[in-house]
Amino acid sequence: DFLPAFKPDGRIQITMRHLLCHTSGLPDLPPDNVELRRKEASLAAFLDQAASLPLEFLPGKSSRYSSLGYMVLAAIIELVTKLKVPAYLNKIFFQPLGMHDTSLGLPADVPTQQRFLERLVPVDMTAFDIEKFGNWNSNYWRNLSAPWGGMFSTTHDLSRFCQMIYQQGYFAGQQLLSPNTVKSAMNNQHDFYPELPLETQSRPWGLGWRLNWVTHRQAFSEILPTTVIGHYGATGSLMWINPESQTSFVLLTSTPQERAQQEMIKISNLAAAMCY
Repeated sequence: DFLPAFKPDGRIQITMRHLLCHTSGLPDLPPDNVELRRKEASLAAFLDQAASLPLEFLPGKSSRYSSLGYMVLAAIIELVTKLKVPAYLNKIFFQPLGMHDTSLGLPADVPTQQRFLERLVPVDMTAFDIEKFGNWNSNYWRNLSAPWGGMFSTTHDLSRFCQMIYQQGYFAGQQLLSPNTVKSAMNNQHDFYPELPLETQSRPWGLGWRLNWVTHRQAFSEILPTTVIGHYGATGSLMWINPESQTSFVLLTSTPQERAQQEMIKISNLAAAMCY
């Protein structure tokens, strides 16, 4: 309905829910992802790939994390709102929440961008990391505003966002999201797809949020309940929210998550224990 190019190979079946809970069948990133970044490809080039690459499975039949799915969501947001995604997020969330040190991509305003750069901690990337992911510290990546992982923020700002979520969308006298929207986002969306393999059903997603996969090596914490929602970031970040205790945890490191994961879980366990 929004992107006419999304018709071949079962794409016409893809819904917003599929995109939000990683059941669309779209691959995570293009096979030539690193080459695209070396060429400093635009986001439009990644969207073209999302429209043309073969689906890995039919929508709703399995689940795999898809960065390209969030590229598609960003394109739809821009079509509907007539705003670029960084400006939309700033208007809807960052400004009302007082998240003045948060931006998708570096801010376009030069003084603000300079303020960000003065505080920005580079990701500790090895030559192998750069070969595998591209250079997250490059000017290209910092300004790309990738909707699947191009945000800059602080623990203070992200904690305000977490507070809004566990307060059912309410923050500082404003109802930014409806309670029903927050509740839906926290619920296991895989329940809508009974044909998912059993292994996939044990790794549930909400809308955007991932639930806590307690028995999985990528658990947010091994001592928190499965109802906790959150997300990892590839550059070494973790954020989770426990709606039952109305507590949250934000960890921002400079080591890529693949290398730091076990240490991050240990720190997260310590924080979770302090919340009890």
